[in-house]
Amino acid sequence: MINIEALTQGYDATEDRIHIDVRDKAGASLRLWLTRRLSDVVIRGLCDSLERSRGRGDSNFDQFLQTVDQRAAQAGRKGGEPVRWQGEAVLLISVDLTRVENGRRLTFKTRLAGQQQGVATVALDEQRLRQWLSIVYRLYRTAGWPEDAWPDWLKTASKTMPMDT
Repeated sequence: MINIEALTQGYDATEDRIHIDVRDKAGASLRLWLTRRLSDVVIRGLCDSLERSRGRGDSNFDQFLQTVDQRAAQAGRKGGEPVRWQGEAVLLISVDLTRVENGRRLTFKTRLAGQQQGVATVALDEQRLRQWLSIVYRLYRTAGWPEDAWPDWLKTASKTMPMDT
């Protein structure tokens, strides 16, 4: 299993899927294909988790706080060297979401030899998680996919941000 050090994502119109190109410390790379259906499940899980960790019980105020936190994370995003994928690609069938100190761990799984197996994992602190979510949201918009899985606070925060991926 690859312990992800860097990742780059994009949308492939031919496949109608999001690809996540990942690299570990040793330079091994892998392309992960994420369908819209699985993306919706992952997005809902991650956004619900963020809402539970920040909720105060006043839905309007909670939405405001989420928007502020999301905008701050997006504004702090720094571009890095994109992952140059070469070689193997896998279609993801599930993503395990685990709460870790100050963030979430995503374990990407595929079906190998008839069984679900983890192929890559990454731990993202809350800021990096929010940054990743904003990138994936932009890819949804690029793809023209329905935005039902996305909470209003993320959509609001993303309206004022540039559309680069």
